[in-house]
Amino acid sequence: MKKSSTPLAILLPLILLSTAAFSLGAQTPYMDAMYIDVRWDRTDTLGEATMRLEYRMRFPSETGPDSSHVDRRIVEIGPGLQKEYSLILETSEMAGHNAWKQTDGAFDSHDPDSPVNPFELYITQDGITVIHKTMIIGPVLRWQEDTPAFGWQLTSDTCTVMGYPCQKAVTEFRGRVWHAWFCPSLPVDSGPYKFRGLPGLILKAEDTTGTYSWELAAIERGTWPILEKRLLYQDCTRSQARKYIRQMFSSPYQWKVSRGMRVQQMDPQTHQLRELTHEEKSESFHYDPIELE
Repeated sequence: MKKSSTPLAILLPLILLSTAAFSLGAQTPYMDAMYIDVRWDRTDTLGEATMRLEYRMRFPSETGPDSSHVDRRIVEIGPGLQKEYSLILETSEMAGHNAWKQTDGAFDSHDPDSPVNPFELYITQDGITVIHKTMIIGPVLRWQEDTPAFGWQLTSDTCTVMGYPCQKAVTEFRGRVWHAWFCPSLPVDSGPYKFRGLPGLILKAEDTTGTYSWELAAIERGTWPILEKRLLYQDCTRSQARKYIRQMFSSPYQWKVSRGMRVQQMDPQTHQLRELTHEEKSESFHYDPIELE
């Protein structure tokens, strides 16, 4: 996948500097006001999918561990290539992109209708490409990973997912213990996220804390192009990306200021923007990533 890119160390301090005032609480890494960039000039066809799966992905809210969001995740599977992305985010991006073209560039961002987990995965025989979109038209991070080797332990436990009989397997992956239910009658070495390596398609996966889960909601067979938008990626390492994303959650005020933004807060009584207090500048989002290590 050849794309335009700029090294992370160069672009992070410089990209998208803005003099506009932003409210600290109006945008979060998951929420519908994250302002996604809809400017791209080309879409590349990477391959062809013969199976299309939709999963319901549950992930923790940025407000704390007692609440969660649900994203609609699409997994497209083709010969030697798999893509996973958020259907909610994709729908919003396409609506914004069409408006951008129709307004000759006057409209350059769009908000998803509900919270999403803004990552995409492209999995090939050579490894995994991870793409993570950050809030407020922030940088689109891209990094490469080796395909993990999962040490699955098969169990005798069974369940039914969408009418398909499934068997349970257990593994540990980057700080979490995962339970996966695979379907032997669907002999496809694949599943949601990065999970694979079982004798059947994985229809459901969840970690033992109940923090994250994927469960099949629909399955289709046919042919679809596997597409990738031509965006200005910021290539980085997994370690750099994890550090950068963690800062968005732990210090959203400092993250925005570091990108040249003037951050203010709306006064609910006067409806005027004001400077933030020390306490408001210190606010953070709950951070509990899929991979803890």
